[in-house]
Amino acid sequence: MLFPSVIEFFAIFSALCYLLRIRLELKLISITLAFTVLPTLCLYFLLAEWAGLIYLFLSTIIVFYSFSKMIRVLLDLCIVIISGIFADHIAQYAVLSIFSTDGFILSAAHSLLFFSIFILFIYGYDIFLSKIKTTIVIPTFVQPIIVVIASITVIVLYLNIFIPKNDDEIALIKFNLLIQLCYFLLIVILFSLLLYSLKKENKLKRKAIEQEQFSQYMKALEQVNKDMQRFRHDYNNILLTMHGYIHSDDLAGLKIYFENYIVKTEQETLQKNYILSQLENIKLIELKGLLATKVLFADDIGIPINLEIPDSIKHISMNIVDVTRIIGILLDNAIEACREVQNPKISLAFLKEWDDSILLIIENYVGMKQLNIHQLFEENYSTKGEGRGMGLATVRSILNRYPNTTINTSVEDYFFIHHIEIKRKGTEA
Repeated sequence: MLFPSVIEFFAIFSALCYLLRIRLELKLISITLAFTVLPTLCLYFLLAEWAGLIYLFLSTIIVFYSFSKMIRVLLDLCIVIISGIFADHIAQYAVLSIFSTDGFILSAAHSLLFFSIFILFIYGYDIFLSKIKTTIVIPTFVQPIIVVIASITVIVLYLNIFIPKNDDEIALIKFNLLIQLCYFLLIVILFSLLLYSLKKENKLKRKAIEQEQFSQYMKALEQVNKDMQRFRHDYNNILLTMHGYIHSDDLAGLKIYFENYIVKTEQETLQKNYILSQLENIKLIELKGLLATKVLFADDIGIPINLEIPDSIKHISMNIVDVTRIIGILLDNAIEACREVQNPKISLAFLKEWDDSILLIIENYVGMKQLNIHQLFEENYSTKGEGRGMGLATVRSILNRYPNTTINTSVEDYFFIHHIEIKRKGTEA
């Protein structure tokens, strides 16, 4: 009984490390052995099986949450346990149907088949997670419901295991497997309906955001068009005024008038036209609308933004809502910081790499050589006072959900710089 228990715990431990992307370190192994394994074995064999299982469940959550800082530990553990139960029963049924005697061969065959099925379940779950988290945003109020359903599933499956045994072990395994499969199918149907509903809701939200951003982009185009029309409308008046300066031979006055009124107005209009022309390479309407709004707002308050988008950006391997949230936060921070310095400047670049990965660079002048980068990413910390400081923490939280992204933040030559690389799916290292 001890050997199968050790095998199953090793499977749970390895699966959680894989799903949560936790590196296997001596510290983790030591804490797990001391805090989880030994107490679980003592309770399981000396007190009661159910006591050991409950302690195993709770202590594993505590240990892995302390290393990952991710709430999804509870859901992942439930899925891992469910996968382990199914893999164990399928392996038992298959092995007992083939081998008629107990012994080393039976145990070895069971362990090999168990691990093979278990690995397939975990790998499939990981692929499923990677697909839905980039297409479906699960609302906060739904997440506890999913966890509760998964937890109840674990309880039901374990209660089913503890049904009193009879002499016909294969018949009992068949019965357990049948009940578990029926319950599992019911849960799959419920989850499918829930995910379908969420996907439909997210699609509607995305469409609303797209329409809003497109509306903002069209308003920006309309404003630039009005500026051009106004300048053309004033063209005759400008010529008449210039004629007056020339007629009176007032070249000094003409120079002042030309530089302060004509050149300045024309430069502002041309700058806005240039900004919008640069955005033509952004083919994602949601992102284009956001950038047009932020960049033109900064230009209106006297903060120049240099845009560099040399290649057509048609796809980014992230949920577009998360992309706009990240860029919106970083641009808002940059604009706010530039309001407090002389000679403000912001640079924004979207660069497409050889493998279609996207490199996003945002930098703004801060007038300081050093900043505590680590502290800036902490929740509730802000250089602006209390009640703020969630922006960069939110950015990090979003990016942590995407293993294909990396962020590097630094201060160089008085500029605060963010490098965000978004690798195309399938090219992650």
